[in-house]
Amino acid sequence: MKNDVLEDARSRFKDKVNKAYRDAYDRLNKRVVGERVSLMYPYEEGKQEGPRIGEVQGTVESIEVGEIPEDNVNFTTFVKFEDGREFIDPESIEVHKPDPNPDLDILETDPQGGGREMTIHASYDQLVEAIGEPEDVSGVNSKVDVEWNVEDANSGRCLNVWNYKNGPNYLGADGTPPEDIQSWSAGGSEELAEELGLEVESRRY
Repeated sequence: MKNDVLEDARSRFKDKVNKAYRDAYDRLNKRVVGERVSLMYPYEEGKQEGPRIGEVQGTVESIEVGEIPEDNVNFTTFVKFEDGREFIDPESIEVHKPDPNPDLDILETDPQGGGREMTIHASYDQLVEAIGEPEDVSGVNSKVDVEWNVEDANSGRCLNVWNYKNGPNYLGADGTPPEDIQSWSAGGSEELAEELGLEVESRRY
């Protein structure tokens, strides 16, 4: 019995692309729906033959992505604002996030990180809400994808939070995207973490 190994490889590749496509859409949907954003250089709905327009701002009501073409892969994005305006295929989407805590200063991240003193159980979005956007350190630390490093301006207490050996930077395609991680390595002030509303599992004896 003959087996077309090329067709089998194509099928496996397409399955992986479809899964990655769906996962990317799910993460995009969670990040932007209900948020105020800037769309950079989109087309207006119905005017794709014309030029792209500049920056437009609004609150996202819904976002969709086009189907994967049979012979090509793209990620055409359709955005509808709550005021009814619709746009297609922006070059980038920037989410407007207020400063989560005006008393926290962002410190320059040490790519080597400190020793883990505790585990923080929180979603990526909970951490962003509490201490702001993380720094991407995947280019300087092969075991870490993102890291937060902040200091309380009033007390001088610091908090450092990072993922370790569980993301795409270390595990490749088998790694968990940072947006889906639920437990994080952390060092610094346990008290500060708890004041910020984060669930802490201490390693101190």
